Amino acid sequence: MSETDPTSKASTGPKQTGPAAGDKPRRSLPVRLLRWTLVSIAALIGIVLLLFAAVLVALQSETVRQAVLDRALTAVGPSVEIADFGGDWPGTISVHGLKLKDTQGVWLSLEEAEVAWRPWSLLKGQLDIERAAATGLTVARAPISEAAPEEEETSSEGFSLPAAPIGVQVHELTLHDVTLGEALIGQAVAFEADGQIDWQGNDLDLTLDARRTDQVPGRLTADAKLTDGGDEVAATVNLRDGDAETEGLIASLLGRSDASPAVIDLKADTQGTRFNADLSAVIGEALMANGSASGDWAEARSVALDLAAKGNLLAEQLQAIDAQSADVSGTIDWTPAADTVVIQDLKLAAGALRLTSSATVEGALEA
Repeated sequence: MSETDPTSKASTGPKQTGPAAGDKPRRSLPVRLLRWTLVSIAALIGIVLLLFAAVLVALQSETVRQAVLDRALTAVGPSVEIADFGGDWPGTISVHGLKLKDTQGVWLSLEEAEVAWRPWSLLKGQLDIERAAATGLTVARAPISEAAPEEEETSSEGFSLPAAPIGVQVHELTLHDVTLGEALIGQAVAFEADGQIDWQGNDLDLTLDARRTDQVPGRLTADAKLTDGGDEVAATVNLRDGDAETEGLIASLLGRSDASPAVIDLKADTQGTRFNADLSAVIGEALMANGSASGDWAEARSVALDLAAKGNLLAEQLQAIDAQSADVSGTIDWTPAADTVVIQDLKLAAGALRLTSSATVEGALEA
């Protein structure tokens, strides 16, 4: 029997053709494609971020900012002037020396405005502004329209809120040293204000608190919510204007020294064509009124009134019947297409006059 060679290895199975023990297994083609896709996307994002950072760094230079500003102003034309813009980009942007012009000169100027916002909110389709502040805003008058009066279009349609292209939310709005010129509202007014704005699509939520800072005491607060472009509105407005010694804006507009102080509280809401409103007004000794109105402004229109008023202004108008006050209530229905007015349970009391009436009037709306 022959001796077995101790160095020989017995065959124990088929010959192995796989990788050696030290070799790594190759990834499948889909895995490799996914890996390189992710790497490419990451590299692209990195390049974009580097470019974005480079732009931000460049905009810190006054020379670069001025070049960008000059190019933008050239595009919009001579009606806009801006002295400078800056800020800690991109989170804070400031504008200095803004002027809007028309054929008669500057009608609006702004000393300084600053906006602190979250740039990355744009990726979610949202303009998220933490703080918007303006100082030294002056609106001297209304701008001159370039169109001839006969070319200006008029519309009989009701108000409709335009849809915001992206959501806009201003958490803190602050206005300092604001001036409205006498040519704009009949009396020069200086005030400061703060508020909040939330505008999402066709919905707007607005709060405002404005306080006069000149020699005339006055304050306006407003809270308004518009839904579906204004199809539904809920608003509350409170106005305090002037005092016993100082004529306010309303007294100036009426040309009456007895129309100050003025205190007006209004609450209104609409839903489609239906509306409700409650009013309380004390305009010095000139007019004191309380009332409510409700109705529907559809094709067949209807208004229900309940109003009580008194004061010097009313007494002057009712001097012929020697009345110092008036109370009126009732419902008025009319259909413009049918040219018919229906008065239901109209009650009027003014001095010695007492009137109760219900009637249907044909052709009441004819010119």
